Amino acid sequence: MFGNKPAQGSSTPQTANIGASIRIKGEIDSPEHVFLAGSLDGDINCDQLTVDGTGRVTGKISAKLAVIDGHVDGDIVVERLQIKSKAVVKGSLTYTSIEVAEARRLTAILCKSHKSRKKKRLVSQKLKNKQAEYVRNRVP
Repeated sequence: MFGNKPAQGSSTPQTANIGASIRIKGEIDSPEHVFLAGSLDGDINCDQLTVDGTGRVTGKISAKLAVIDGHVDGDIVVERLQIKSKAVVKGSLTYTSIEVAEARRLTAILCKSHKSRKKKRLVSQKLKNKQAEYVRNRVP
């Protein structure tokens, strides 16, 4: 009706833009991309998150992809994580893949995650089998 909405059935991804002058206290839950130049005091769960150089998050981040170039004080749980040069990150980072530029400050516990628990169990079982094989071969 007003010309700014995508047509019904359109698969064009949407972005929620949170400007530098906006401050949010509470949770954000979005199935779309969130671009944060302002500040969030609370948790965020979204498909993709970009924290701009002026952006600040105090809380947990859960996303498929997170690009951090601002301040984050909290845990990050993502599939792909990109930490850019202006980033200041403090917290626990759980990721499948990570890319780190020369960040200003990174104080974190890093934890590489496996995509599935089944794969992790298989790797664990293979290690146990190799250890058992090693022990059998070492016993006279």
